[in-house]
Amino acid sequence: MRVLVTHHPLFAIPVGEGVERAAGRHELALDAIEEAGVDLLLAGHAHHASAHSASDLVTRAGGALVVQAGTSTSTRLREQKQSFNVIDIGDGSVTLTVESWSGDEFEPGGPRRYEHHDGRWRILKAEQAAH
Repeated sequence: MRVLVTHHPLFAIPVGEGVERAAGRHELALDAIEEAGVDLLLAGHAHHASAHSASDLVTRAGGALVVQAGTSTSTRLREQKQSFNVIDIGDGSVTLTVESWSGDEFEPGGPRRYEHHDGRWRILKAEQAAH
């Protein structure tokens, strides 16, 4: 599994009703990422947790899974509670769990499991995830 971590998102990411702009010269980075065969792109900056297939964000982006982090400590929130991501990688799958602040502690949300099929990551439905 090839993972790339950046601060700024390399894609224009939906955040609430708006869109967080991609980092400058992101087209060059996207070409390099595709050439390198990156499977998982992790970023923050937008303070809004989300996950997308790269090809859903930019047609020529390839099949990487794009995971945006929320913020666990900042008060500059984006229509979400403070949070952080727990990412488990194994057996050809990625499981993403967002831990959100309840006011007293961080509590895990429902895990989302992704598997790589036909050149892109696809979320498994709940009934498929139980083996």
